[in-house]
Parts: sequence; structure tokens; C-alpha cells
Amino acid sequence: MDNSTKRKEMLRVAEDYLRAAYPYWDRSFLVYEKGIKTKDRVLSIRQEYEKQRAESKSKSENADLTKPPEGFWYLDEERK
Repeated sequence: MDNSTKRKEMLRVAEDYLRAAYPYWDRSFLVYEKGIKTKDRVLSIRQEYEKQRAESKSKSENADLTKPPEGFWYLDEERK
């Protein structure tokens, strides 16, 4: 990485790029931990991310789109 005065900005840009390409990416992937295989850790985090993504997708598919969200009402309706 560049050692100029713009180092922090360049780090932010690089991290933003990695998060855009790999939504489950985390800066902790760059830290070596003895006895823990990085590949296994990344795979487990990716699996957890995919599981959460699938759950949120199924919730949005099962949502009743004919009613407004809880706490909202249409202006021409009486508030109940």
C-alpha cells in the first residue's frame, strides 16, 4: 500500500472494492491466527452470509404486499 499522505483513503477504497466483490469479506481475513486455517474460516463466514441472505429473501417473498408495513396507513383510511 502507498505510504503517502493519502494512505487511509487508499485503504478505504481497497476495502470498499473488496466488500463490493465479496459481501462477506472482513478485514479480519488479513490477520493470521495460529492454528486456524484461513480458508476454513472464510468458507464458514461465507456459508453464514449465504444462509442469512436466503432467510431474508424468503421473508421478503412471503411478505403480504397488499398491506402497508406495520405502523403505516393510507391517508384516505381512518387510523385504527
